[in-house]
Amino acid sequence: MLEKHEPYPAFAFDHEYRLLAANGAAHRLLPGLEGGNWIDVSFAPGSPVRAATENFAEVAWAALDLLRREANGSPGALRASVARLEAHLAGVPRPRVASADERVICPRFRFGDRVVTTITTIARFGSARDVTLDELRVELVFPADDESRRFFEEAAR
Repeated sequence: MLEKHEPYPAFAFDHEYRLLAANGAAHRLLPGLEGGNWIDVSFAPGSPVRAATENFAEVAWAALDLLRREANGSPGALRASVARLEAHLAGVPRPRVASADERVICPRFRFGDRVVTTITTIARFGSARDVTLDELRVELVFPADDESRRFFEEAAR
């Protein structure tokens, strides 16, 4: 799944959002990801992903809303992830939006002089027979416009 998603980034996480694998596009844009907790890699103050995300507050608060819904009634690992993300967002003002359920967030990343707009989806294997697969999350990043698509295609060359 990760390889077939090229030239766009794709990531696989466990139930605690530790990065298990990433495709070549993800490594080209964000080198040195292995073994890290995605919440720290993406949202901790000083992280390169946070610095590159132009609409960081929107993305981060949307991620926290999603994580809170996912953690509702779940094991302690997700609740710990919620607490970790809340700590990273201390002092980050929450943007005004109509409703968390109506929100569609398109992360915008700055790479050099280019802004790349993306749409992200998370695939889960909820009916898997293997508990390990049931806890797996695959995040697929898509370009939101032609300029962003060209960016990913050029980076793959």
